[in-house]
Amino acid sequence: MQLFRSARISARETYEGLRWVWDEMVSMQSRRHQTIALGFLVLTNLCLMAVPYAFKEVIDAHTSADFLTRNRWLWQTAVIAVGAALLNVVYDYFREHAWNNNYLNTNLTVLKKLFSRTIDELVNESSDIGIEQAESIKDRVQNILYLFMFELSVVFVTIMTATALVFTLDPVAGSMVLSLTLFNVLWFLFFNAKLDAAMDKIDKQFRRANRRMVEKLMFAQSVKAAGVEHKVARQVEAEISDPLRADLKIWAGWFLQIEAVRRIVNALVPIGIIWYGIAVSNWSAGTISAMFFWIFLISREYGFVGHLMRHLSSQVARLKAARKALSNEPAFCFDVGVSYQPQP
Repeated sequence: MQLFRSARISARETYEGLRWVWDEMVSMQSRRHQTIALGFLVLTNLCLMAVPYAFKEVIDAHTSADFLTRNRWLWQTAVIAVGAALLNVVYDYFREHAWNNNYLNTNLTVLKKLFSRTIDELVNESSDIGIEQAESIKDRVQNILYLFMFELSVVFVTIMTATALVFTLDPVAGSMVLSLTLFNVLWFLFFNAKLDAAMDKIDKQFRRANRRMVEKLMFAQSVKAAGVEHKVARQVEAEISDPLRADLKIWAGWFLQIEAVRRIVNALVPIGIIWYGIAVSNWSAGTISAMFFWIFLISREYGFVGHLMRHLSSQVARLKAARKALSNEPAFCFDVGVSYQPQP
């Protein structure tokens, strides 16, 4: 029960973080371009996924010595492939406009939010929105948007399209693919909760180390005058090394141990589905080729999702403290004066 509760809380916090980035950092013009780009991405994937289906007809016609039908389907395959290439160019056009239009908006939004804070909020040692955090806040927002615009959207649409096409040829095989999808979703849901809790502590250590390094750089003239450059460098090294070791222990240790299980399941299930199609459902040679392409494409994309979720979870978790601080009302407003915030 505790595991489900932690998973639900973590999923809600991740959603709130992503929703905050979308609502606060993405301009209306960028949203319009991204929506149009998503539409062309769906059309592009439908064409790309239709190529194996057309090639299935080519193989079946060839094995039955129906060369006229084979040649007709070959031409149709070529037309579909060219159409996918052209649609992909249009998708790239609108996606790049979305990214370009939003770059200025992200920088200005972070700047305005920080300028709305009091001096104490910006320079306080325990602050999560210090001046030295401005660049990291902007970079993490940009990284999250990049993952969605350039990578996650492509992976998601590819998985959904390929799964739908598997269903068109064999509903049982499609159900097996959905089971694999459910396994991956639950895996991310449960382990993201543990990951979020672990990264919260490490993120605080990184922010503290970054804040102290910026302070030392601000007094670089005094450091040089006192001749303690090497001493200060050793202090920075010690302060950054501790959270780095903890970070490596998670990503190169605990995370890879549980990730290995997911990758093995994603490798074995497609083989089991192909075995079912050959031994039980008696697929034709063309159907086997199309199914092989779609199912192993889904398996590969889920392998890539693990890489994307590693970066997305890290960026959202490390943005959480700053997001919550920037979401609160400023401690002082010219219209109402000082605003006292009750402690939770």
